[in-house]
Amino acid sequence: MRNFRFVFAIMLVIALSAPALAEIRPGVFSVSPFVGGFWFEGNQDLKHRPVYGLRLGYDFTKNWGAEAVFDYIDTKYKTTDTNIYNYRVEGLYHFMPYGKLVPFLAVGAGGMTINYRDDTANKTRAIFDYGAGLKYFFTDWLARLVGKSTAAELLLTGKTITADEALQIGLVNKVFAQNKLMEECEAFAGEIANKSQVAVKLILNALNKGLETDVYTGLFIEMLSASLCFSSEDCKEGLAALLDKKKPS
Repeated sequence: MRNFRFVFAIMLVIALSAPALAEIRPGVFSVSPFVGGFWFEGNQDLKHRPVYGLRLGYDFTKNWGAEAVFDYIDTKYKTTDTNIYNYRVEGLYHFMPYGKLVPFLAVGAGGMTINYRDDTANKTRAIFDYGAGLKYFFTDWLARLVGKSTAAELLLTGKTITADEALQIGLVNKVFAQNKLMEECEAFAGEIANKSQVAVKLILNALNKGLETDVYTGLFIEMLSASLCFSSEDCKEGLAALLDKKKPS
């Protein structure tokens, strides 16, 4: 007999296989391991527990997509330890699909297998689920930072690296002893604070926006930023100081 039930799930999804740009893109497949919480509705006597799983998705448009989902829940039925295996297909609606952090709503249907860790026979039932979650795209950021091969090694193995290893592969710029950290941070911040704040803001904007778009748009942002910088009062003061061989005020 088919036993339908309503299940509410809130999921935090971290996308490991993402397009070259950190955003939702039509016609692109994704693989997303995730962790979250699972709430059982109704009189099921199952405890709410964390959920772990994998989502295989395809995006039809910037906002609409579909995903096949498999997840696992270690829970209890009354006092009996129980394993829950869910497998379903979900339709997704993505909000703000152009950034790295993308919230979404999901609704779907599939099956649930309940594995009791005693002599009770397993049960398989049809389910309907709905929920919300967040996707965070970081594959492209890591690949650009340390290179494709190193990024693949870290992502596929889940390897933990030391501070010195992070410095060696370019994941961080510098490594300091803990008692020197704040001193070095303040010195670095002071060095930037002494620069033209117009130039600092334009550089940060060009870096952040340029890395999240295509090459031609990125070059346009750089060109526009350079034009704004050269037309600023800070640039005029700096050029005058250079010609007069003195330090800008």
